[in-house]
Amino acid sequence: MTEYAYLGEHTGICRILGRFHCYVDTRDRKICSHLLTKGVWEIQNTECMARLIKPGMTVIDVGANFGYFTLLMCGLIGNQGGKVYTIEANPELCELIQDSLEVNGMLSKTDLINCAVYKAQVKELEFTFGNNKTMNGRLGDFKKNSTVIRKDEKVIKVAGNTLDNLIPDNQQIDFIKVDIEGAEEMFWYGSKRIRDSNNQLKILMEYNPRSYSDPVKLINHIFDQGYEVKRINKTPEKDCICDRDMLLNLSKNEHVMLLLSKP
Repeated sequence: MTEYAYLGEHTGICRILGRFHCYVDTRDRKICSHLLTKGVWEIQNTECMARLIKPGMTVIDVGANFGYFTLLMCGLIGNQGGKVYTIEANPELCELIQDSLEVNGMLSKTDLINCAVYKAQVKELEFTFGNNKTMNGRLGDFKKNSTVIRKDEKVIKVAGNTLDNLIPDNQQIDFIKVDIEGAEEMFWYGSKRIRDSNNQLKILMEYNPRSYSDPVKLINHIFDQGYEVKRINKTPEKDCICDRDMLLNLSKNEHVMLLLSKP
């Protein structure tokens, strides 16, 4: 049974994963609905992380939203010296994540970064979001150099930077989760140092070819770098190894989660 309290001004607090308190924007009609009624979100990704993240690891949550996966990661790394880097472009969501980390006593093992993960360091990027669907926050359209504004959305300016710049040079990274609504190729091209210096690194990344300026280039680069690519499904027994043709022929309307690792 989930527990929830409304705090006013569109803010609520609920119990997730049976153990953590999570602050949410009650106007959200997607993630918030699941957290308030079930206390879990994207069970296949939740279970994948539970299998792979071990005590003492250092991990990164790119595109944290309400911080559901950040809190999960904090619980999984335990208190053996690991760390969670939490990165979210939306400043309003960062305020909620900060409150969640504080109420759960997790500030000491997290580094919360309010920034858009990008392919280069830039002072300003257009970021579009709506409070009714917080997971749809996105950077400007890389293919058309314009942003389509939907109903109940607003545009703000956010700083952008590469993951390589945001994470200290000497920091070992064991796991990265990336779900940033079409900016995954920006993450990829801005994380070369981290990927090259962490041979055991595992990356759980959303892939949606419709959102990318050059999905063929991205997929070829992933395979040319020697990564094994596994598609994550609702149950582990249905997970499957992908080759580049399978991903290049994927429907442009399909979103999938890919687990990348080097054999």
